Amino acid sequence: MILIKTEISLNKTDRPGPPVLLGDLNPMKNPLNKLKLSIINQGRTHSSETKEKIRQKSFGRIMSEDTKKKKSESVKGIKNPMYGKKQTEITKKKISNTKIGVSNSEEHNKSISKSKKGKKQSEEHKKNRANALKR
Repeated sequence: MILIKTEISLNKTDRPGPPVLLGDLNPMKNPLNKLKLSIINQGRTHSSETKEKIRQKSFGRIMSEDTKKKKSESVKGIKNPMYGKKQTEITKKKISNTKIGVSNSEEHNKSISKSKKGKKQSEEHKKNRANALKR
């Protein structure tokens, strides 16, 4: 059975009751239904109990390499929300202030050291690092 509604209003104030969904057994396959539900649910947040349930459900889940690749590709380049934008000086200062007094664990420092061993640095890079330490 397919329901069809010719006139559709997406205005929040025009909704006296639940939304009228179009489609058959899986109404979420219809992009219009997805749009309507996204507008209806705008501004709603999960309760802390629900957030904890979601966290527990996804904790320890292992993603396949294919899924990891797809997730990585989904936020690269123009798809990244920060693409083409620069942090303001105020934002940079806030980030800097949150890092004051925070140090890496010994294990993390060893991990960084191990990853950098054997890699050659250009003379220009060495000069830049030296200048940064002098400031």
